Amino acid sequence: MRWWGPKGFTSPVCRIDLRVGGRFTYCMRTPDGHDFYNGGKFLEIVPLEKIVWLWYFADADGNRVDPSHYGFPSEDREGNIDEILFEDIGNGQTRLTFKRNDPTATREEQEGAAEGIRQILDKMAGVVAELLRNS
Repeated sequence: MRWWGPKGFTSPVCRIDLRVGGRFTYCMRTPDGHDFYNGGKFLEIVPLEKIVWLWYFADADGNRVDPSHYGFPSEDREGNIDEILFEDIGNGQTRLTFKRNDPTATREEQEGAAEGIRQILDKMAGVVAELLRNS
């Protein structure tokens, strides 16, 4: 909850059952106070290698809603399947590769998602650095 969401966003709700078939619900709150919920389920988890999940727009209880619920164009698809790969590159470092598998996304949407992930990772790095300083 301390690092999820792009710069300026907060995450007041985050429920995760991190196992294959497990579900998640999280909220991203915009800087001006609007809440956007997503939900989904984990499809594949290979420890230290990858996590694959299906996500969709959701209500506060994690139930799927049409994107128009949040003012986005309606979509005729079941959801998006995303994947994160972890690769040990030595020296205590890990390469993280995010793959967004949304064939209907425009180039601008793909670039926006990539920038959002970069901002999330920057926030996560800050939280980890703070934890290391305080340990």
